[in-house]
Formats: sequence, C-alpha cells, structure tokens
Amino acid sequence: MKVKNPFKPILSSVLDDYDGSIPEDGRLRDLELNNTELKALSMERMEFNGVRFNNVNFFECDLKQLQIIDCRFENCDFSNLKAPSALFYRSEFIDCKGIGADFKKSSLRYCTFDNCKLAYIDFSSSKMENIIFKRCDFTMGALSQSILSSMTLSYCNLDEVELMDTPLNGLDVSTCSINHILFSANQLRGITVSSEQAVALITLFGINIKDE
Repeated sequence: MKVKNPFKPILSSVLDDYDGSIPEDGRLRDLELNNTELKALSMERMEFNGVRFNNVNFFECDLKQLQIIDCRFENCDFSNLKAPSALFYRSEFIDCKGIGADFKKSSLRYCTFDNCKLAYIDFSSSKMENIIFKRCDFTMGALSQSILSSMTLSYCNLDEVELMDTPLNGLDVSTCSINHILFSANQLRGITVSSEQAVALITLFGINIKDE
C-alpha cells in the first residue's frame, strides 16, 4: 500500500472557479483562484479548505484566526496580511511573498514553503510541527517564544531573525545564512551548524580562537 505524502495538500480533482463572492460563513472550499486580488477583507475565522491559489494578491486584509487547510499557493502575495492566531495544515506555498505578514500565535503542521520572500514576517509565539522551508528569505523575521518541532530549513536566509526564548534543539541551520541572528544562549543546545557558523557563534560568547 502506497503511503500518502503527509505534506501534499488533498485537493479535489475538479475545482470550481472562484466567482468573487465571499460566503456569509467565510468558508471557501474546493475552489480555484487565478490572477485576482482579495482586497480589504476583514473577517474572523475565515476558512480556505481545498483551494488552489495562483497569482492571488491579498491586499489590506485582516483575517484573524484564518484557517488554511489542504491549500496550494503559487506566486501569491500576502505581504502585510494581518492573520494572527491562524491555523495552517497540509498546505504549500511556492514562490510566494509574505513580507511583513503577521502570523503570531499561529499553529502550523505539515506545510511547505519553497522559494518564498518572508522578510519581516512575524511567527512569534507560534507552534510549528513538521514544517519545510526551502530557499526562503526570512531576513529580520520573528520566531521568538515559539515551539519548533521537526522543522527543516534548507538554504534559507535567517539574517537578523529573532529566536529569543525559542528552543533550538534539533534544528539544522548548516546550509542557511545566520548573520546577526538573535537567540537565547540557554536555548542553543542541540542546534546543528556548519564549522564556519560554529566559529562565528563562539565569538558571540566572547571566546577567542587562537591558532597554534
């Protein structure tokens, strides 16, 4: 029996075209949105379930407790989106932009972010479990006071990212850029870094390296 990929969104083989309307209950299901803009939406507990988004711009939207389940986003822009306390489950974000988005206190499970621009994004006080970030730019983002479980970071830019009071045990950042990263010294145990990164981290503790 073939095991299903737990990271792959489950989408219907037939998706209806989005007609531009928002149901009263705020639930968009089994739809496809292409080359459109969702502008100035303001709603709590809106739900995207089984939806494919392609080249969709979320402009000036306020979507507290947004639920994203079994969705695929490609070439979408959710920069400055306000969606604290959101739920992300089994969804993909490919070539997307989320600069300055507010997702603090969110919960994410089995999601993939590939080649996304996420500078200044706020995921502080969030819970992330089985999350893959590949070739993403997190410059000056926030992940402080978060729980990171089974997170994969590959070739990401983590320069000046805030990780204060976030346990880093099991996290591998050896392929990432971590210049001026901010972390709590007592939470550093168990992180995996490259030899070059290790030297840079040692100097942060005031330890001088002397060659023989």
